Parts: sequence; C-alpha cells; structure tokens
Amino acid sequence: MSDDFKEMKKQRDRFLAFAFASADLLLEVNTKNEVQFASGAAKGFTGDISSSLIGTNWLELFTQEDRVMALSLRNQTNIGKRCGPILVNMNKEYSSVPVGILTGMKLPDYPELFFITISQGSILTGKMGGQARADTQGKMLDKESFAMAAVDALSTAKLMGRDLDMTFFDIPGTDALKGKMGSEDWSDFKMQLSGILKSKSVDGQMAAEFEDGRYGLLHDKSVGIDDLQKEISTLSKEKDPEGKGIEVTTQTIEADTEGLSEREFAKALIYTINKFEEQGNQLTIQSLNKGFENFLKENAEKITELKSVINQQRFNFAFQPIVDLKTNTAHHFEALIRFESNKSPYELITFGEDVGLAPEIDIMVCSKALNYIIYNMAHNKSTLAINISGLSIQSEPFIKALKSKLEPHLKSRDIAKRLMFEITESSQIKDLDKVNHFVQELQKDGFEVWLDDFGAGSASFQYLQKLHVDGVKIDGQYIDSVLSSDRDGKMVKNLVNMCRDMGMKTVAERVETVQQARFLKEINVDYGQGYLFARPGDKPEFTYRAGK
Repeated sequence: MSDDFKEMKKQRDRFLAFAFASADLLLEVNTKNEVQFASGAAKGFTGDISSSLIGTNWLELFTQEDRVMALSLRNQTNIGKRCGPILVNMNKEYSSVPVGILTGMKLPDYPELFFITISQGSILTGKMGGQARADTQGKMLDKESFAMAAVDALSTAKLMGRDLDMTFFDIPGTDALKGKMGSEDWSDFKMQLSGILKSKSVDGQMAAEFEDGRYGLLHDKSVGIDDLQKEISTLSKEKDPEGKGIEVTTQTIEADTEGLSEREFAKALIYTINKFEEQGNQLTIQSLNKGFENFLKENAEKITELKSVINQQRFNFAFQPIVDLKTNTAHHFEALIRFESNKSPYELITFGEDVGLAPEIDIMVCSKALNYIIYNMAHNKSTLAINISGLSIQSEPFIKALKSKLEPHLKSRDIAKRLMFEITESSQIKDLDKVNHFVQELQKDGFEVWLDDFGAGSASFQYLQKLHVDGVKIDGQYIDSVLSSDRDGKMVKNLVNMCRDMGMKTVAERVETVQQARFLKEINVDYGQGYLFARPGDKPEFTYRAGK
C-alpha cells in the first residue's frame, strides 16, 4: 500500500469520523437520487447493513409527505453550504426509527453529488428539532402553533447568537387555482408547497399556513427568499392546467427581539401575524420591535385608561380564605383584585403585563393592601396575601418602591405578620439569583413569600430549586383530577412530600368537594383554597360549614 493511498484513506477516515461524531448514517447521492455510497449505522434506521442501500432512491427512506421537503432541500442547497438540520419522518416500511435529523451539503469538487447525514439524535434534540412538527403529520403549522413555536425558537436562537428572519408569503388566487386543478392535483400542489417552505424553515418545522392563501416562514437570514418565491411560482405554473400559475409576493421582517421580554415579543408576533392576515402584501411592519411599537400605539387609549385606574386606585379587594385542612380555620386570606368597572381582572392585569405596567399594578396593590390592614383591620389580626408578578420582582425600580412602601411599617405596625406575597407569572423569571436575593431580603424582614400556580410551567421545579420560598400553591389543574387520575394523585403526593422535606408549606387550589379535601389532608397538604370553603367575599372573614 503506497504512502499516497494510505494518506488518502486516512483523510477519508477522518471525514467519516467527523460525520459520525454527530450522525448515525452517511449517504452520497447522485443526480438520479440514487445512493452510491453509504456508511454508518444503517441497520438502526433501515434494519439492514449500509451496502444494501446502494442503488436505492434516498427519498424512499422518508414518508411520502417529507420526500418533497427533502428533495426541495437538495435542490435549494448551494455549493459549499450546509442545509439543515431538519426533522424528517422516516418511512415505516424502510426504517424502524420514526424520526430522523437530516443534514445535507454539496461540495465544490463534486457539485453533482449530495452528501447527507441522518441521526436519531437525543431526546433533547428531538424535542427542540420538531416535536410540534411531528404532531402535524407533515402539514404546516396553524397560526397559534406557529406563534408558540416561534417564540421558543426565537428565544433559543437568541441564546445561540443565531440570526433569524420571518417572511410572509401572500399567494392570492389560490381558490381559482384550486378550481382549475381539481382536488387531487390541488392536494399534491399543497403537499409540495409545504415541502418547499419547510425545507427552508428553522429545523424543518417553522412554516405555517394562515388564511386566504397566506403563509409564514421563520428562517435563517441566509435563506434566499427571491429564489424561494420563484420556485413556488414555477410550481404553480406546472400544476396549473392553463400554465398561468399564481403570483407570489413576500414581506420579510427582522425577527429582532432586543429589548423585548418573551411576553412582549410573543404579543408583537401575534399582532404582526394578525396584521398580515388583514393586509397581505400591504404590510409595512419591518421588525418585531416595530410590531410591538404598533401594538402599543393601537392600544394607547386602553393603556391610558389602565394607568388612570392604577393612579386613582379604582379597584377593591375580594377576600378568599386559605383554610387549614386539619382545623378547618382560615390561616390567611388572598386579596383578589376587583375593578370598579367590572372588567375582567385577569384580562386587565394580563394586558398590563403585556404593555410593561406590571410593576405599577403591583405597587398599587401593595399600597392598597397596606392601607386596608392599617385602617380596616384594627381588630382583625388576619393575614393577607397579595400577588406580585414575576416580571415585577426583576425590576429594580419596583424593588426600591416596594421597600419604600414597607419600611415605615416594619416596626410600628408589625406589618410582616399581616402581609404575605405570592409570586405569579413565574414563567417570566429569567434572573433567578436576583429574584432569590430579593425573596431572602423580604424574609429577613419577616415576610413570607410563596410561589403561586406551581406546576403550571415547565420550569417550575427549577424555580423551586433556586427560589428559597416559604411555600407553594399547587396549580388547580392538578387538584381537579387528584381523585379521577391516579397519575395526578401520585404526582401531587410526591410534590407535597418533597416540599415537606424542604421545609415548605403547600396550598391546594380549586378545592371544590369534601372528597378532594379529605384526600389532600391524607397526603399532608397543609392548606386548601376553593369554593368548598368559600367564594371570595367583601371581608376577610370565614366560618367553615361542613359539606357546604
């Protein structure tokens, strides 16, 4: 064996090792879409050895719907550029693995060939790469699913330093084209259109179909939208019996989220999508930041009204008891906001959080609670619990304002024994160390701090680990089913045991039956809140009536 041959073999082995460091199967595909080289763990995907793939059509590895996307991916890949990774559904007739992660590339020295890798990936990459897409069974996402997935994708991209754009496609005349094609050809056209869009989307899943021939795509900035636009137009002409096709116009906006909280750019995204549905190619929004600015402008009157409510404290409290399950006596009362206008507290507060008024609302509530305790509860030593948004407790101005409100009453009024705090919207907390420091400062002054709606968000246990709170309020969705679902019952029981081991108390929300209360007491939940005990009332008073 010559030295040159050894060196060539060594070089090839290096490239194979490089490919298999992140993939399970490497394929080399010719211009006829035939596999002319295969190596790697083919048996894991195809149930056979690599050599059996030689001469087969590589597209047959995927489901019928995803073959269009895979072929479009190849056709649009530029020489020297990598495409993917995208999530592909594997053909059950050829693969024992349901989903694979596909990456492809064309090399300058071999422009006629397409080199692809396929891997099973990990649970994490599978989740990140397209669980939402797998659930759509080859279809594009709808507006709501697209918006939710886009928020996650933009958050992840921001952390990775990856620049994304969002492009809207306006394709008028689809109804007329559908009539000319017939249902079968139209279905084929829609499937190919879906494949084309998804092939250029983030992780192969971030393409959406809105209403009236309008589509959305979240993609890397490097994607050539003009070429994509031409490809869709060409496809429509091929499928049109008259050969006319349909016009495709596009509007690309910058998916910049600088300065926006996750909640704010979610609102900006929904606003922008809705405007595109209304205006089509007349859309003038250039970025998500501009979308949020426009959202604020359109809601200026509503914002002014809410600020007036805040400044004038035009709201009252309704008090709901949190009841000791062992003694059936009120441990404390949650002070719930009721606006004088009879507008939904949830909608107004949520809107306030969307437009950045959460700190002002929370300071307003704290001031009102302090005044109520001082002037209305001279002979009632009950404790009140008020809510603080996870958005507020990350704001330095809010922290300073709250300390200023509490400081004068710490000694003279013994206010710490009369007031508790519940952290809501914990999903908005990003700086857990900063928030935990604030929590501990409140605790040093004698205040109890609880975590509200525990279990409602995917990161709840991370918050429990990082935030040294005094207790947690278990989200009502789990309490609803503790008797009907053995799984939920065990989960709540294990959560309660964990909290007890960590020295934390527990409250169960939405307790509505005696049977629920009995079960919760048996598994050592400390307190209950719900209609079984009392609806919110005008005063912090409670007398338990069994079976009520």
